[in-house]
Amino acid sequence: MPSKASYEIVALIKRLSTLLQQNLDARLKPYGLARTQYSVLWHLREVSSLPNSELVAIMQVEPATLTGLIDTLESKGLVTRLEHAEDKRCKDVGLTDAGRALVESIPPPGPALEEVLRSEVDSNDVYILKAVGEGMIRSLKAELQKQEGAVGVYEA
Repeated sequence: MPSKASYEIVALIKRLSTLLQQNLDARLKPYGLARTQYSVLWHLREVSSLPNSELVAIMQVEPATLTGLIDTLESKGLVTRLEHAEDKRCKDVGLTDAGRALVESIPPPGPALEEVLRSEVDSNDVYILKAVGEGMIRSLKAELQKQEGAVGVYEA
């Protein structure tokens, strides 16, 4: 039977994830973007375009979910759908000038969030947390890969 500490660790990780997402949402709200919309723009910022299939893999979403994201961003004038150079059945997605200007105007949230996270944590504890987290990720990935039918194990 799992220990009380096991449940507390899972609850703590979930709470941390939720608070990180809420903090990121708050930072993106002034720009009129949701977290996933920003992520699409961020991944497109250094390339001319990406195929839908590649964006699906990067974003770790279903194709229908990506279609909705792209529809929303396209309606805002931030991305455009382009013909794929080699396969006319496929579409690529690229930033518009407005999309590029917007994503470049948003201060990268990572450093600010890291500063907040470290504000009450000793530097040595950060390295311990990183090592523990990486070990947990390796364990969870290995377990997923053992399970029959496991596909698309997230590579973070």
